[in-house]
Parts: sequence; C-alpha cells; structure tokens
Amino acid sequence: MMALKGVGRRVEVSEEDRRELERIVRASSSEVRMVERARIVLAAGEGLTTEQIVREWGARSGR
Repeated sequence: MMALKGVGRRVEVSEEDRRELERIVRASSSEVRMVERARIVLAAGEGLTTEQIVREWGARSGR
C-alpha cells in the first residue's frame, strides 16, 4: 500500500496537552527546538497535513 502525499494520521491533542504546548510556545525560556516541535504538534492537532506543516514551518526555520 502506498501512502498518499501529505496525508497522515490525525493527531488528537487533549485540551490539557494543548494548553501545555501553548505555554511552551509562549515561554521566553523555552528552547527553540522545543518551541518548533510544540508548534508542529499544535498544527497537526488542528488538522494540517504533513505537507502543509513542512511548508509553513520549514519556511520559517529557513529549511
């Protein structure tokens, strides 16, 4: 079976986890890599595809 480009498993993020991820993103003391990962998980939880996330966050991180 071939995977469809940009289609992946739906990520379910609980309300508690979402709040923690948002706290990480907002905290000035958070490591840059941790903030990037938190944003990716939040985006996936909002239903963005892998392709959309790469396009959005890859461009922001200069990749």
